Amino acid sequence: MKKDGTYITDANEGLHSQVNYRKAKQMLLTHPYTNARLYHLVLTGSESREDYKWAIDLLCRELRANDMPVMWKACYERDEKKRFHAHYFLLIEAHHRIPCQIMRYRKGEFLESRLSERGIAFTIAPPGKEVHHYKGKQQNYAFVPKKASPRLDDALVWVSYLFKMRSKQDVEGQIYTSSTNRGSEKVRPAKEAA
Repeated sequence: MKKDGTYITDANEGLHSQVNYRKAKQMLLTHPYTNARLYHLVLTGSESREDYKWAIDLLCRELRANDMPVMWKACYERDEKKRFHAHYFLLIEAHHRIPCQIMRYRKGEFLESRLSERGIAFTIAPPGKEVHHYKGKQQNYAFVPKKASPRLDDALVWVSYLFKMRSKQDVEGQIYTSSTNRGSEKVRPAKEAA
């Protein structure tokens, strides 16, 4: 069986998991979103999967509470520079709201302040290809249309970064994880005082 490697995996010691890469591509090809955006979030600063799970759960709850359904695929890696860290590719519905409003880097903003409580730092790694630029400017996300297009083709390659061989050999235990495909969870309005 032929492996589905990309120029990204080829530059990073090859493809680590063909099965998981195909699942990620399937997520991008069959999503139900009107205005899907793909973000690459990198979490560092902890040696604990539980801390990273807490962080992604917190972010997803906040996105869903603000009418932004989200699905994600992730991997854990270990290397000398970033030590134990996690990569998340989040596919977010941006039809009604802008995800960047929740994922701002500024000190004191929601995500930065909550993650820093546990010593976790985050970075959003933008796609490099010009096809995802908007009005000539690089965006923090890739557009993921439902129909075949250069943007979709590039997103399918970009997500392969999760499945590169490099930095996986020293990870103990589970390497890959993903969300369950849940819809938007609306926050219930507070009961009025009688």
